[in-house]
Amino acid sequence: NNNNNNNNNNNDDNDIPRPLAGIILNISSKAGKVGLANSAFYVASKFALEGLTAAWAAEYAPLGIDVNSISPGMVNTVSFPKLPGRKGVRTAESIEEAMLFLLGQSMALSSSRRTGHYLHVDEYDLAVSRSLPPEQALKPINEPNFADSLDNDSS
Repeated sequence: NNNNNNNNNNNDDNDIPRPLAGIILNISSKAGKVGLANSAFYVASKFALEGLTAAWAAEYAPLGIDVNSISPGMVNTVSFPKLPGRKGVRTAESIEEAMLFLLGQSMALSSSRRTGHYLHVDEYDLAVSRSLPPEQALKPINEPNFADSLDNDSS
């Protein structure tokens, strides 16, 4: 019966930090955050992936499964080769540090774990190059509630 709560958690149990049971890391794109001319179908698929990531993060958090997405930028691969010398193109190996950072966020102590977040590798690299904490490049997928921002406005 699909109406049953299959995870056997009541609302009180959802507030208890759970041990990490798994990690889902979706490979997204900056196209999941901005509109790009002449790329409507690709953009739509990446926006959908961001929504799926946010929904799964909310659904699976009580089960101890963290769900995040990473945008590697333009990666030169055999399947999708880029023109030599094109600005902003990176190798598949160049996203390793950012990917390991994001996976490490899930493997941290349960009180500091992150789920429902998005990391663009170019922004991660920029933070690291400026000696900023890489966490500054990590953004929640769900946008802040407008009404909450009004309540926090001191003017």
